[in-house]
Amino acid sequence: MHQEIRYFALDRWLSTDGKFLRTRRTPRWKTWFDLCLCVPLLVLALPIMAAIALLVRLTSRGPAVFSQERVGERGRIYTLYKFRSMYVDAEERTGPVWATEDDPRQTPVGRVLRRMHLDELPNLWNVLRGEMSLVGPRPERPEFVEKLADAIPGYVNRLAVRPGITGLAQILLPSDQCVEDVQRKLKVDLYYIRKQSPWLDLKILAVTALRVLRVPLPWCLAITRLPTLRDIGVTEQPVLSRSACTADPAVLSGPSRRSGRGSHDGHEWVAGPLRGVRAATEGSPEGFEENLECSAHASVKPGAAGADERGSISGPPL
Repeated sequence: MHQEIRYFALDRWLSTDGKFLRTRRTPRWKTWFDLCLCVPLLVLALPIMAAIALLVRLTSRGPAVFSQERVGERGRIYTLYKFRSMYVDAEERTGPVWATEDDPRQTPVGRVLRRMHLDELPNLWNVLRGEMSLVGPRPERPEFVEKLADAIPGYVNRLAVRPGITGLAQILLPSDQCVEDVQRKLKVDLYYIRKQSPWLDLKILAVTALRVLRVPLPWCLAITRLPTLRDIGVTEQPVLSRSACTADPAVLSGPSRRSGRGSHDGHEWVAGPLRGVRAATEGSPEGFEENLECSAHASVKPGAAGADERGSISGPPL
């Protein structure tokens, strides 16, 4: 039986924040690029993946492969596959939350897998299915997309292309600790969407491989001449402490600032493709790129105070 494709409803952000969604999409060369590299990578990784699956099953209760819904290109909902790195029912008490570096929900094996990014090897299956690319913006969970889109102007523009296993923002910036970190990554994602090319993707993949081997990032950037944060126009700053950060998207509940409705389980599904995506756009795409860049620096609008009594919690596993 044919499975119905679901889309995350992004319509209410299109008029003000979604201009990339109207003019940008994954280029055709990227599909062939992904397939030509993904097939041999998957074949080479199969023995490693089999060993990891066995190790996960032997060391903790539950399945070896973990599945989770993510929001992909133009709001398409898809199932992402990873090796399970946390205990079963890890979010039963907390609900959807971001993961921290020393998350107590991680299994001992899972902690090693996440540190070496080996838990993401099953993502290659998503690439073969056309749901992800090898390189692209980090895929986000539906539970957080609406809250982040409300909090950060222009956030939905990162959904103009397929999400990636690795990406420029993931390489240049640390894991998200708060909404301000997401803002900085957004500008890097928009830069990548504008500049994406086979050569840039090869550089990002090369740096990713070097980073897995623990080569220092400055050396990687010098070897590959990959664009730096300074080239992109993103200020370098240390990761903010929890107390200094704006609340996580998980606590940005309260009324949705654009729809007027509450955002507890406020995301909605639509059966058809995103309405208005292919509508004609006034002016050329170049005319609004500068505004989109500026939107990544716009101030964050946290949710209503007291909307969530759970306090600060962490964000989604990659």
